[in-house]
Amino acid sequence: MKAFFDLVIQEAPPLHKAIILLIFTTGMRQTELRNLKLSNFKAQEGIRFLSYICKGQKINQIPILYVDEYVAWMGVIGRKIEDNDFLFQLTKNSHSGKTKKTLSHTALGYIVGKWAKRINKEKRITPHSAKATFISSLIENGEDIYYISQLVNHADVRTTQRYNKRKRSHRKNPIFNLNFF
Repeated sequence: MKAFFDLVIQEAPPLHKAIILLIFTTGMRQTELRNLKLSNFKAQEGIRFLSYICKGQKINQIPILYVDEYVAWMGVIGRKIEDNDFLFQLTKNSHSGKTKKTLSHTALGYIVGKWAKRINKEKRITPHSAKATFISSLIENGEDIYYISQLVNHADVRTTQRYNKRKRSHRKNPIFNLNFF
């Protein structure tokens, strides 16, 4: 993932960079990402965060990075995003150049897949893979599964656990922490 993020940060255009970094660092569903509006972004205590409605009509608030550069870029190319506009909009193939339509499911998959293939042509990485990667990475880093479950708005922690596809490392077995001998 580090190589993937490095590539995206260094080479991807602002739209692709914002989408990939946002989806892989939040665990949000692609429909939630596609329906974001600029008004979903707030600042509190000097931290930018995203407040959005997710599955089950629950409100989620998460700290956010990597969106300001994209919003500024849209202004530079003459496509200033207003508060009630979709955040991620079509930038090519819009006949008038003034469309405010959100990205399609297919376009989002293309963006993620395009950059993922540059890192590993053998592995299929999709927008949904981002959620599994996000959850697995947090678990692997020792975060509490119950907190992760709340973060991704799962009603049941078992749903969150199913996303963890990574193999357990025998070196991380808690038996080594017993200090009996």
